[in-house]
Amino acid sequence: VESRGMACSVYGAQFLLDALYNAGNADYALRLMTDTVSDRSWMTMLRAGATMTWEAWDLKYKSNLDWNHAWGTAPGNVVRRKLMGLEPLTPGWESARLRPCLGSLQWAKGTVPTVKGDIIFDAQQTDGTVSLRITLPANLPAVLELPLAVGRVLQIDGKATRRQSAKDGYALWNLPPGTHEIIYKI
Repeated sequence: VESRGMACSVYGAQFLLDALYNAGNADYALRLMTDTVSDRSWMTMLRAGATMTWEAWDLKYKSNLDWNHAWGTAPGNVVRRKLMGLEPLTPGWESARLRPCLGSLQWAKGTVPTVKGDIIFDAQQTDGTVSLRITLPANLPAVLELPLAVGRVLQIDGKATRRQSAKDGYALWNLPPGTHEIIYKI
């Protein structure tokens, strides 16, 4: 897959990026989203003066393209769902999943609005240690999911904590609403 680059349409980019994150290739997904060289990139659109994503990567791929396609905004949801790993587990954000996948990214910050209130995400990564600060609204519990390879123990709010369960290759910890400091090694 890596040898082909963004060998898909703007629409197909959503599925390619999701697949890369699901396969554990966060670094390559991030490189595709931030590519400044290829003509199949969001930077191509920006350089050409786009203020919204286009129907195709460039005029050379579709000469009669129109310039307002929300389907081409994959990074807008991939960063929240895959990089930060924030997704609803149940309808209406009754509960959430936190499955961060930073790859080699040194830091990431973001606010995710939900019907329950904002989730605030702040991650720093140095020398294989991830420090994550997550704020969950008062009525929104979450499940923290980390690959089993991360280990059985991590620090949550200054205390060493063993995983509570495991599922599909992930160690799981329940997080109640509130602000949590989480530290783990990759």
